[in-house]
Amino acid sequence: MSYEDAGFDQYLLRSLEATYTEQAGVDSSSAFDQISGSQVKGDKIVSLTGSLELDLQGDKYLVKDGDINRVEFGRLFDGTIGLIIRDTQGNELMKISGERNIIKSANGNIELDFDNERILIRDISGTPRVLIGKGDF
Repeated sequence: MSYEDAGFDQYLLRSLEATYTEQAGVDSSSAFDQISGSQVKGDKIVSLTGSLELDLQGDKYLVKDGDINRVEFGRLFDGTIGLIIRDTQGNELMKISGERNIIKSANGNIELDFDNERILIRDISGTPRVLIGKGDF
């Protein structure tokens, strides 16, 4: 097979658009120190399981757990740049962006709100019980 048969021209340049055969033809589980052509699809690099995605056009990095985006880093769904971390149910545990800067416990009962300059503690039913900082219940 020649370099032209592999899609390269006389300058060893190749179109960035891969055909279906090129995308599906290589298994990235092989022990190579490179990204499999099957995992580069247009402007995204995706793991074999689909749980890790680097979106070059969308300026973001995602770690997925089924249908839930557990970690979003880069350009968020609202257009801001930031970081969101979610629990297994999809509840936001941390959101740092131009719009909101907050860290919550897994059950949501402890909340550090950097925007409103406060720490809020709720009881088991979700009723606010302790407020340190600005604001009121």
